[in-house]
Amino acid sequence: MAATDTRTRRLTLAVLFSAGAHLFVLLAVGFTWQPPHPRSAQPMLDIALVREQPEPEPPPEKPEFIANADRSGGGEQTAAGRREPVTPQPPAPKPPASPPPAEPAPEPQPSPQPAPAPEPGPEPPEKPEVAGKAEEKAAPPEPEPQPEKPPKRELSATDILRSSQEVAANESFSHSRSPGESDFPDKRRISASTREHAAAAYMRSWIDKIERIGNMNYPEEARRRGLGGRLILEVTLRPDGSVVSVDVLEPSRYPVLDQAAQRIVDLAAPFAPVPERVLKGNDLLVITRTWEFSRGQNFSTH
Repeated sequence: MAATDTRTRRLTLAVLFSAGAHLFVLLAVGFTWQPPHPRSAQPMLDIALVREQPEPEPPPEKPEFIANADRSGGGEQTAAGRREPVTPQPPAPKPPASPPPAEPAPEPQPSPQPAPAPEPGPEPPEKPEVAGKAEEKAAPPEPEPQPEKPPKRELSATDILRSSQEVAANESFSHSRSPGESDFPDKRRISASTREHAAAAYMRSWIDKIERIGNMNYPEEARRRGLGGRLILEVTLRPDGSVVSVDVLEPSRYPVLDQAAQRIVDLAAPFAPVPERVLKGNDLLVITRTWEFSRGQNFSTH
């Protein structure tokens, strides 16, 4: 009885142990389902059928013609049966062209007779004038616009005095000229760079008189405004010392100084007669000097 219980107990333990081992294996090992892979398409094989070319015939040992590639003969004509090339014959000379036949003279055509003048038809009747209709008068032409005249510039007393002096100088010069004197007189020019004794001595006396008269008649407007500047003046003299013309070659910045220099020459004229050894056979003497008006109310030439 005891042996049977022991056997039963062992059998139960073995079954339990076996069941536990199987359960452990089932729980420890995982299973994942995967779909089957699609079958890859097998590559296709293209097969091209090529006709078998016949083997080329061996080239002849003694070819009759030479070409750029081997060819079999296109005929079986022998050399004796071939035609020889025909030699071209020269063209036969053409007969000279016969001259064209002369054209017959045109027959004279009868002159056309003038067409008869048409007979004058009856004159159209005159249209009666409409009573009470006023005659149309031609419109007078529009007057043309007159160009605008520039405004007259009012002359100052200085401009009038200068103009009158120029006119008087020109008149005196024309009256003092001899009948045989040229319209384009010869001029002797002297300046600060002149070193000849006679010309330098005459110019020194001329400068002394100019500076004395200039300092005595210094321009009042320049003194009041404190103006100063330089200008280059050219004075033309006759042999008797009278003034022909006064020209400003390089003006100063102030027109009042240019006008004052010309006024000083007019006040100092006439000058001493010009010696013949200074003129040297010329008709006029031209003196060119630099005139300076200083701000200290002093006048000088150099």
